[in-house]
Amino acid sequence: MHKLVPMKKLLLFILWLSVSAYSQAQIGLNLAYTKPSNDFGYLFKPAAAYGLVFYSSTLDERFQISYGVSFASYKARRDTFFNYGTQSGGGGTKYLPAYDVWHSYYLLSIRAQGDYLILDKDFTPTIGLGIFANTAMFTHDSELKTVSNVSELNNDAYLGYLIKAGLLYRINDTYQIKLNGGRVRSRSFTTGVNLAYYIMELEFSIDFNEL
Repeated sequence: MHKLVPMKKLLLFILWLSVSAYSQAQIGLNLAYTKPSNDFGYLFKPAAAYGLVFYSSTLDERFQISYGVSFASYKARRDTFFNYGTQSGGGGTKYLPAYDVWHSYYLLSIRAQGDYLILDKDFTPTIGLGIFANTAMFTHDSELKTVSNVSELNNDAYLGYLIKAGLLYRINDTYQIKLNGGRVRSRSFTTGVNLAYYIMELEFSIDFNEL
């Protein structure tokens, strides 16, 4: 079983983001559609993600730097994933039935990102790059008939990146709406497993200094 990532560090980081946002007073609400891909997509259905974005730059700048935290809950595509394993012995190699059951899978994401506004206008295309730290928390059962039966509550940590493009509409100096999409690619610190998913985000941001 992998060592659990200390939740205290995550909570302290979120607290730091909140203090930073309060001092800068630019905050965004983020709603995203995420579609798992590769092995992650074989196991889990698309899911909604909900998040907060904290800006360290003002909304009227063409290069916007922000930090964010989001949460998503994924459901398995099947009740049971059937598989097989092997057992070697004096009689040769035997193929044994096996199965996996995913009861829950939660993904907490923390990011730092930069968005460049291509046009110096209220309505403009954007391009951006984000750095992600993902923590997955899951409950999982696996069994290899007559050999092993494992039930685990575990988590894993991933580091990855997002290249994105989208559109931004600045309503005025106080409010803006942003729509962007891209693909998150990340890799586990401990297992080396890849975690990838497509993401489409809608964000509404407010600069409280301009209210």
